[in-house]
Amino acid sequence: MAPKQTKFDINRSVQFTLSLDNEKEIEEIREKIILLCLMGFDAIVFSNSFKNSDYLLQIIEDAKELNSKLKLGIEKFPYLKIAVGILDPSRPKNFYCMDQISYNDINTNLLISFENSISSLSDKKIEGIRFHPGSLDLELFNLMWKIINDNFDRDFISIHIDRVNQSNAHIVNLLKKAYGDKSSSLIVEVDGASSVGNNSYNDTIQTLATADILIKEFSKKNYKSYKNLQFYFSGEISSKTLPLANLCAVDFNGLSFGSCYNNIFFDKLKFAENLPNSLTDRESVSNSIENYKSILYYK
Repeated sequence: MAPKQTKFDINRSVQFTLSLDNEKEIEEIREKIILLCLMGFDAIVFSNSFKNSDYLLQIIEDAKELNSKLKLGIEKFPYLKIAVGILDPSRPKNFYCMDQISYNDINTNLLISFENSISSLSDKKIEGIRFHPGSLDLELFNLMWKIINDNFDRDFISIHIDRVNQSNAHIVNLLKKAYGDKSSSLIVEVDGASSVGNNSYNDTIQTLATADILIKEFSKKNYKSYKNLQFYFSGEISSKTLPLANLCAVDFNGLSFGSCYNNIFFDKLKFAENLPNSLTDRESVSNSIENYKSILYYK
């Protein structure tokens, strides 16, 4: 018997990710992003590979103006969250840090450039960061993780993990290093590495299985040491994700729709032919928001 559709708990966090391709053609999805900014998302995750931070900040302001003009009563708008690291698990040698990409082994020059880039983000009004360590060894991870923690509040930092290039043992060791002492906190985004196989059901199973292993390891076996650890499902969030999580009793703290390495999130949002016109009256905008929520399975 198929699991019943499960409603999303509004107290959980939600964010969405612009893929590298989305960022390249960001003007084409501007209206979609405005609508998403009116849906209560906590953050927009993007790489800034094409220097779009100012454009996205303006989109958020446009959404606020539309909210005020149409009296939609929306109180929460997303902040910007930069994604850095090995953003595409199918290309484990490609290290992204905004508009810079390293295709070789990480060296001292890259670390210096990484530190300079991360320290400059506060000037760009980017409040959060998501680190994709991929298969980095623990020594390199520690160096970069310290740079990130020196420049961002811990509540606005997350770490993205997948099973493409990481074993369970590697992930566990990585998270122990990342978490730090008992008084710390950490957001872990678990991606079944969708996209790589284009099999949404398999991706869902992989995401839930990985999250379940980590939750049992940290939140149940060692709760006292890791009580402020939060887990988000990331990547391909399908119609099966929430029902299966409920059926298998896999608890989680948030959803992170989409990925840097494919367009699966925005491909789901079927664009109305006259969407720009639908942003001019309250009823049309409200209907579009509800339609998007229904498509994304957290209504």
